[in-house]
Amino acid sequence: IYKRLTKKCTQCGNPLSGPGTYCSSCLMTIQEAARRASAQREAEERARADEQRRRREQREEEARQRLRTLAELNKLTGRQFEELIASLFKKDGYVVRHCGGSGDEGIDLILELDQSKDVVQCKRWKSDIGSPVLRDFYGAMMHAAARHGFIITTASFSPSARAFAQGKPITLI
Repeated sequence: IYKRLTKKCTQCGNPLSGPGTYCSSCLMTIQEAARRASAQREAEERARADEQRRRREQREEEARQRLRTLAELNKLTGRQFEELIASLFKKDGYVVRHCGGSGDEGIDLILELDQSKDVVQCKRWKSDIGSPVLRDFYGAMMHAAARHGFIITTASFSPSARAFAQGKPITLI
């Protein structure tokens, strides 16, 4: 009269042959459902991240379009000016790394496109950029082993600065 106790699957009620609470068929179904749910969450997270990126890019574009005058550019902080310039290079396909701040050794942005490295110095100034700034930048550019350099300013360049840049891989903007 001894009745053997058999455990049953909590999902389907079939007898279990080993330890656990689910039979192998239900366990596989549960695992597959978990995999599908995980893939769905990942897809939703990617879609959310893409939407956030798209909105951020749209805000950046709107900000760029609002900055149409020199007076508006001069209202920016140095960091905001660098970020604006970085966003323009990103729009052109560059991968941009920020280096600005004290200790930047004269380079605010490092640009990478294909296997080339270019550097940028941003100057939100009101007075002319002189040749000493260009000489320092050229040294920093050589030290960084950059292919090309850009000095971008809200001011203008002195005649000696323009003369120094002649024949060098430096673009003055």
